[in-house]
Amino acid sequence: HCVFFILVSLSLILLSFFFLMIRRPPRSTLSSSSAASDVYKRQANPWCTFTDPEVAHVGLTEERAREQYGDQIVCAEMKMSSVDRAVCEQETAGFAKIISLGQGKILGATIISSAAGELIGEMGLAVNKQLTMNDVALSVHAYPSLSICLQQIASNVVQDELATAYPQDGCVRSCFGPAIATRDVTLDAQQASSP
Repeated sequence: HCVFFILVSLSLILLSFFFLMIRRPPRSTLSSSSAASDVYKRQANPWCTFTDPEVAHVGLTEERAREQYGDQIVCAEMKMSSVDRAVCEQETAGFAKIISLGQGKILGATIISSAAGELIGEMGLAVNKQLTMNDVALSVHAYPSLSICLQQIASNVVQDELATAYPQDGCVRSCFGPAIATRDVTLDAQQASSP
């Protein structure tokens, strides 16, 4: 029985090795694109400094994105003081910023928050898988949670792009409400104009 068991085990190992070799792409394919993908993978590795508040980043910074893409990029951010969960936990220091090509591909993100290390993972996935702002805006996030700020930032960008694309159609803002990120600016402008 032992010999039979050993033979079956060895044959399974050989079969699995054979299938792995079949599924592996040829070396020429790997070497031709490896330089570009190595640079991209280095950019897509999130990092976090565990201070108070935490500082986390993934992908391109705003400056690097402007160097590479010029005026095509959109930098949208939200203060943690506008995030309901942060207000409830009295952890309102910091912000979340997402850098993208309009409502297109997400290029990078910077988060300064009490839970930046947990929030940056979603943005790492978005940069790695080349997700768009529309993808993040349409994904369901739990409420109230800190991660909903990422969805709200993406939703604001998508809404602004729609409002710009269809300026004659005022229903974009009437259906979706005012942009969250500009809520503080709008209130400040109204207060400044009042006597």
